[in-house]
Amino acid sequence: LAGLLQDDVEDALDRMTGWMDPRNIRIHALDPDVDRMDAVECDLYPVQWRYWRRMSSRGNIAVLLDGPYRYAFDPDNPLPDDTEQKTARRDRAECFLSNERVRVIKLWLDRSDKNFEKTFETLDDDKDNSWQITKRDRLIKSSLKDYRNRIASIIDNPENCLPWITIDMGEDNALDKLCQHILDGIETPPTPVVVKRTPAKLDEAPAIITKTPKNPKDSLRDAQAELRDLTDSKAFRDRALVIAFEGHDAAGKGGAIRRLVRGIDPRHRHVIPISAPTTEELLYPYLWRFWRDMPAHGNVAIFDRSWYGRVLVERVESLIKKPVWQRAYGEINDMESELVRHGTIVVKFWLNISAEEQKKRFEARQSTAYKQFKITDDDWRNASKRDDYEKALNDLLAATHTTQAPWTVVPADDKDIARAIVAETVAARVKEAIKNGRKD
Repeated sequence: LAGLLQDDVEDALDRMTGWMDPRNIRIHALDPDVDRMDAVECDLYPVQWRYWRRMSSRGNIAVLLDGPYRYAFDPDNPLPDDTEQKTARRDRAECFLSNERVRVIKLWLDRSDKNFEKTFETLDDDKDNSWQITKRDRLIKSSLKDYRNRIASIIDNPENCLPWITIDMGEDNALDKLCQHILDGIETPPTPVVVKRTPAKLDEAPAIITKTPKNPKDSLRDAQAELRDLTDSKAFRDRALVIAFEGHDAAGKGGAIRRLVRGIDPRHRHVIPISAPTTEELLYPYLWRFWRDMPAHGNVAIFDRSWYGRVLVERVESLIKKPVWQRAYGEINDMESELVRHGTIVVKFWLNISAEEQKKRFEARQSTAYKQFKITDDDWRNASKRDDYEKALNDLLAATHTTQAPWTVVPADDKDIARAIVAETVAARVKEAIKNGRKD
């Protein structure tokens, strides 16, 4: 929700909360110029994180004042050179939400030039109401023609995936029309939309680490020490680290993570185990539960399984329809791109074990009392679908092995070697990123 005159925005909010149950509406005015917490978030987190953490669940409404268009709508802020790219990224995010059955309504509250001038002067001349004229309103009035061109380039853009709805606030029934559009949006389920995106820059093949350390335990200790120095360094305060672990059941993800975290200050790391979504998580778009755990600068998030479950288990087990998981590759690439753009280092591992080694580890778990909790009937059933999982794996590697967030495939039949390779790879990626500096 945004408008030419700030007073119109406030009137619209009053009408909306007056006509609807205010308990189901959350209004978010993200403005780092006036909100110290929002200013901190701008520095420490990716832009989209700020909006994802305020995402409304099903049955609720989130109102974002200006939303991700704040800087584009700000008359005191020159449009950056990459406006077109930023617009495209916002557009893809909105399309993703629509495809996840979130109704996205973009409302622009307009006035004719003549009506704007008249309303402005009426408010400004009224001693009791002149406070309603904001600095932004005055800036717009001083360059109204240029500002209209600026707004038109955004809301009239033919490339918009989801259209803007313009409300003429000079009309007597303007607020009624606004609420009717919201009502229509609530009553009409979102329909799938085609997302326009530039294909991600893919590498030819994922890195498969075949060079094994001679003394893996010594190599692991060296990598842990190096990683501790790197993540404690001043240079890392302008970075974040996200590590995603995927792999066959019993491939040793948990063991690799336990050894890896010994090289990271526990005050700055967080391990997130991913399993089937909870009842609460199902009320949100599927990427929500991952975005909320993304780390601030200077911190590390390690995902034991990740957002790739959508194109692995959900695909293989037919939990979602084919168009949904096919669409997910681009959505995942977009998310990882947003992370990298803000300075996050994204490291992705697939821990690969042979069918023979997997069976051996399953049987060892069944026969060892303190390991029996690790083996379930689902593990055996998943192993019987190994060919299906291999096909899904090959597809995801082909679609998401990007230059900005590459995959590393780790042969994991030998646990010690796999653990050393994981720690060495993470340390090398962090060292390289710090050396090259930020590029956003």
